[in-house]
Parts: sequence; structure tokens; C-alpha cells
Amino acid sequence: MKRILILLALIFAGMALASVPAQAGPPTPIGIAEAKTAAKKYVHDFCRESNCRGSRIKDCVSKTAYRVDCEGLYGKGRKDICTFKISVQAIKDRQIRFNIFNVRCENG
Repeated sequence: MKRILILLALIFAGMALASVPAQAGPPTPIGIAEAKTAAKKYVHDFCRESNCRGSRIKDCVSKTAYRVDCEGLYGKGRKDICTFKISVQAIKDRQIRFNIFNVRCENG
């Protein structure tokens, strides 16, 4: 009888712990190489969807331990090239946020 009560107590304790919402962990610092690789993958996927011919990520600079800014370009043809800046930011639970800004296109 005691074993059944102990087993039931453990089951209820496990259910109580499982019902507590998970807490998000702090952001993990991101390095320049990791941010550059993630930005390349993100821009490559973007180009695949928007019919680009190619893309490049270059000149990455670490702004903080959690943010890296890179310069990039993509093109749809020989004379249609766009330059932009992409910010890779580490957020909670090892997730990454991308912000693209300063887009300038040269239509030749």
C-alpha cells in the first residue's frame, strides 16, 4: 500500500512540475563566423524565393556580444545589383533574429 501511495505521489509531483511553464534561457553570445554563416544561409534562402542570381555576405563586425552586423549584396542580373546591411542578433533559447536594412539597388 505504501508503494502505491509513493508512486501516486511521484506521479502527481511530476505532473505539477510538468505544468510549470518553461523559462527561456538567456541569449548565448554569437561570434562573427557563426553570424556570417547564419546570414549567408538566410540570404541564400531569400534569394531562392525572390529569383536572385547570387548573393554575398562580407565585412562582418561585432557590435556587442549578442549582435553582429554584416554588409552584403545580391543580384538578379549583370546590371541589377543591390547592397544591404544585415544584423544578426542572438535572442533567448539559442534563437537568432535577422534584420535587413539600408538596401540600395543600382538598376543599370
